[in-house]
Amino acid sequence: MDTEHLRVLVVDDDSDAAELTCELLQSLGHEVKSANDAEHALELLETFDAQVAILDLTLPGMSGYELAARIRARKASASTRLIALSGYDHTMDRARTEQAGFSLRLSKPVPLDVLAQSVFASVKPAA
Repeated sequence: MDTEHLRVLVVDDDSDAAELTCELLQSLGHEVKSANDAEHALELLETFDAQVAILDLTLPGMSGYELAARIRARKASASTRLIALSGYDHTMDRARTEQAGFSLRLSKPVPLDVLAQSVFASVKPAA
């Protein structure tokens, strides 16, 4: 898997946070799409083969956990690496995020260098 230029989906209902995340990842050479809700994210995945998806856990209408399950259920997206993102770190249950298929968990605000490293780390093969 090419770790220099990845296809990344950012899903966050905070449009400013999503835009900042997208701009950072694009500045690193990644192809990035964003959605502000789970339904739009699922629509984007119909035509955008994301290698990494950064999902806010507290989305309106459908949680990031539910969205992760829907992504995992899609054959075309089954290998997409998932990164959980939450503004409420104390509510991010390690077992629940692992069970939902997330590779990593990050707390908002995510320092830009940590975000960049996390996107690459999420696609590295297990040792």
